[in-house]
Amino acid sequence: MKRKWTILLSSLGMVIVAAMAGASLYFYNYAFVPSRKTFLSNKTEPAVAQAQNWLHRINKQTWRETAAGSNLQLVADWVPATQATAKTIVVAHGYMNTKEDMARQIEFFHEAGFNVLAPDDRGHGQSQGNYIGYGYADRLDYLKWINRVIRRVGPNSQIGFYGVSMGGATVMYLSGEKLPKQVVAIVEDCGYTSIMDELAAQGRELFSLPRYPLIPAVALTASVKAGTTCLPPRLSPR
Repeated sequence: MKRKWTILLSSLGMVIVAAMAGASLYFYNYAFVPSRKTFLSNKTEPAVAQAQNWLHRINKQTWRETAAGSNLQLVADWVPATQATAKTIVVAHGYMNTKEDMARQIEFFHEAGFNVLAPDDRGHGQSQGNYIGYGYADRLDYLKWINRVIRRVGPNSQIGFYGVSMGGATVMYLSGEKLPKQVVAIVEDCGYTSIMDELAAQGRELFSLPRYPLIPAVALTASVKAGTTCLPPRLSPR
């Protein structure tokens, strides 16, 4: 009888582990693999579409950079100011967005007299990558974009950052790095406190799932498959 209970419990444990592994992999693909997301709206607001038409027509250059720690090729739009200036704004887009989705912000800053650099993050738009970095992996790429701006504009550059949603988290993560003196301002809009908190919120809202034990398992899956940690420092005080 004792042996039967041992076999039964062992079998039950294996089923639970297999179910957790399957759920973790599903959620990883849902949250980290770049693809069309059914929970995101694909509609483009008229104001954004108008700004995108402007961005298509405006004089700009395509910049390319190699991602930090990998061979991934990243792409950005460089929109120089109408009149020469040392002031540049770097805009960071949100989850499953692209640099074109930042067209309104690009136009706003350009009309205010700034150069504007708008990158596509890893796995987004024209940039390479098979996972979404949620800003933490991308922060090191933005360090490379900073140096690119300084090489282009000069050592007297004044660089500001504006990020929205995942881009807000990206620039907050970036603020924790040792930045060149040329970075003078960082503005974050609607960033999240941590990747784990964001995953937990999405799991709760979309699937009514508790944080534990799924979200830590998803974080482990992401760390293994994508080679990026989901446990960076929190972005706000506890």
